[in-house]
Amino acid sequence: MKRLLGVALLWLIGAPAAALAEDVRNTPQVTLDPAKAYVMYAGNRLGQTLTLISIATSEEQEAYHQHRATALAEAKRQYPAALAAWNARAAAVKPGGRPPADKPVEPTEDNFSFPLPVTVVPIGLDNHFFARNSERTVYLASLPPGDYYVADAPYGMFYNVPETCLCLGTVRFHVAAGQITNMGLIVSNYYELLMRARANGTPKPRTHFDFPEGMTSMSIEPAKASDPVDPRLGAFPVVPAAYRPFGKFPNTSHYFVDRLTAMPGVFRYERDRMIDLTAGSAR
Repeated sequence: MKRLLGVALLWLIGAPAAALAEDVRNTPQVTLDPAKAYVMYAGNRLGQTLTLISIATSEEQEAYHQHRATALAEAKRQYPAALAAWNARAAAVKPGGRPPADKPVEPTEDNFSFPLPVTVVPIGLDNHFFARNSERTVYLASLPPGDYYVADAPYGMFYNVPETCLCLGTVRFHVAAGQITNMGLIVSNYYELLMRARANGTPKPRTHFDFPEGMTSMSIEPAKASDPVDPRLGAFPVVPAAYRPFGKFPNTSHYFVDRLTAMPGVFRYERDRMIDLTAGSAR
């Protein structure tokens, strides 16, 4: 819980670095680098995106705070001169004229922005998929090794499903170099309910959040070690993601807010609390 709060605090005081995952495309032959880490997931046949955000290690957080404190001290040192220069420009403005823009703001602990030691990794942009059939689209991408949490529910590339922050409850997992971490099936529940209603002639969901009790915008069906492996991957190791619950984090970039559907053996909810079923403690 302490580490989670630390990561949440980082979200509040700076902007994370953005990075694109390196997509592995749908080609007849595939070459994977054993020095890199890979993540894989399947979605519906039309294609969808997913955003992962890295979790800073304790060492990275400590270095961040030290570097930020140094930068803040320097910004405070430079502020009086910057303000004096702005005041001089403002005094030179003729009566009725506009004052100069960008008046310096005194830097404080609360307003000073400094790049965060975390990386935002969107996958599936431009529908760059690894494999596709009549039912599923599979994505495979390389990314830096480390721990990640699933930040948003996927939006549809060709159907109207809004991107939704999972900031009320999601999961984390580790991605190691030299292997493919298989996240399993990412389920956009509105799309699935809509397709089911069309096939059965039953009423469609009334809104994008019209779900049965206990269901939310997104579910994850974890991969199994016995799942078939694409022959193009050869003997490259493929391991199921080992999920753990990851609690609330601030909604910084999405309009809609929701939480991941509970996962048997991983977590369940008691009202707004996540109960960790991997260790038996609330998060």
